[in-house]
Amino acid sequence: MKTVAYILVLVNKIIKRLLMLILKSLFKKRGKNIVFNPYDFFSYSKIELGNDVFIGSGAYFSSIKAIVIGNKVMFGPNVTIIGGDHNSSVIGKYMFDTQDKLPENDLPIIIKDDVWIGTRAIILKGVTIGKGSIVAEMVPMCWTGLRLL
Repeated sequence: MKTVAYILVLVNKIIKRLLMLILKSLFKKRGKNIVFNPYDFFSYSKIELGNDVFIGSGAYFSSIKAIVIGNKVMFGPNVTIIGGDHNSSVIGKYMFDTQDKLPENDLPIIIKDDVWIGTRAIILKGVTIGKGSIVAEMVPMCWTGLRLL
């Protein structure tokens, strides 16, 4: 039974690698050494990737405008990038029914070189993350093991 499990894991890895190689060509621009989960969601035609980019599993990168990612950028698991917004400026009309977009509703997202985006980070429209930055989710302090006197 262990042998069957190892074979299934190996076949799954091979399939993911092949899909990744095929789907890489869908990105608007792509550098060398790009790793991502082919089962994740990307608006491929709007995304530019530099060299040495690692995107953890569970990624959701969507934008009507550009998402530009520099060189040597690492994303932890479950990172979300959303480059669009709804027009909420029309009074008396539901946002769902408002089709007009304002220029500020859809802005590009730029992530410069040598950036680490941590687990579950959410990056919204118009954000530029500078070179060498670290972006992480705020996690509440863990009280496990705390002794009260």
